[in-house]
Amino acid sequence: MNPGKVIGLPGKPLYKLDENLRLGANYAPWQPQTRFQFPADQGSLSHAALRCVGVGKCRREEGGVMCPSYRATHDEEHSTRGRAHLLWEMTQGEVIRDGWRSEEVKQSLDLCLACKGCKSDCPVSVDVATYKAEFLSHYYEGRIRPRSAYAFGKHRPLGPPRVSCAGSGEYNHATPNPAQHSKLVAAIPKQRHIPPFAPETFKEWFRRRPGRLHRRGRAALQRRVKFKTVTGL
Repeated sequence: MNPGKVIGLPGKPLYKLDENLRLGANYAPWQPQTRFQFPADQGSLSHAALRCVGVGKCRREEGGVMCPSYRATHDEEHSTRGRAHLLWEMTQGEVIRDGWRSEEVKQSLDLCLACKGCKSDCPVSVDVATYKAEFLSHYYEGRIRPRSAYAFGKHRPLGPPRVSCAGSGEYNHATPNPAQHSKLVAAIPKQRHIPPFAPETFKEWFRRRPGRLHRRGRAALQRRVKFKTVTGL
């Protein structure tokens, strides 16, 4: 019966209307400058973190696409709700006081796959992928990032020339799958395989098939037009 809320108890009156509120009259969250604009949240990260209302749809284990990392760990901190609440606590500055340098928030966001499943599946469109990108851009500001970030973020300069993939064979030979030193440098788990570079670019592949693809696409378009004409759809 929610004692103290719906009914009173002997010697314990009902709570006042302004008691035990999540956002009281003195609510004044930290409003840091952000890289993302958050147009749907008044340009505020704290407002974006408030989107979560605790429904818990992110904690389900069947159907939908949310949340892969929670389904693997079953830890609240790795659910969409848990991550949003940690970010909200960060903007409150009471429990989490080190802002962008918070290890608790980083640990919670580490397993986020940035798949955007939360944004499409959450009833209030909590977008943890964007929040993670925002947080990490500040967390690593002035710091050295992990080796894997440089290895995968700078893969273009490290790979074959952009103009042609003619040198892909030499690159693939230089970084074969069994080459554990390559994985060590890039901080890749030993059980993973390094994908080979393609022997030709997509443009080169497309140029060799323009006529056949064009005819096929034109025939498909004509079939659709004929179908719409006959059916009236």
